[in-house]
Amino acid sequence: MTSSDEPTGGDGRNPEHAGAVRRFGPTGARRTLMVAGAIIVLAVLVQVWANVWTNKLWFDSLGFSSVFRTEYLTKALMFLGGALIVGGLIWFSMWIAFRQRPIYAPSTGDLDAMDRYREAIEP
Repeated sequence: MTSSDEPTGGDGRNPEHAGAVRRFGPTGARRTLMVAGAIIVLAVLVQVWANVWTNKLWFDSLGFSSVFRTEYLTKALMFLGGALIVGGLIWFSMWIAFRQRPIYAPSTGDLDAMDRYREAIEP
């Protein structure tokens, strides 16, 4: 039985599905993968937190809590500095690429898909 063979109500809808509520969001295998991914991320975060907390307690027990703070502050500042440098380099290369692009790009059959992206970026 195909969808065109199914009986419909007066408004064109299938009477069996008239009271059905349409669910939004992921269902089935997709939801399972999302839950499994969230559990894995949570397990990794708990492991990292346990490691940091253990190091803090160890440094405190030796009386060198300032060394612990200095170490983690240095790591955080190095991460932020590296992220800013890399982000700046990526932004700069994208800025140069945008300025050097051809204004009227040649359009062929192969580039039709790219035209949609180009029109979305440039109003």
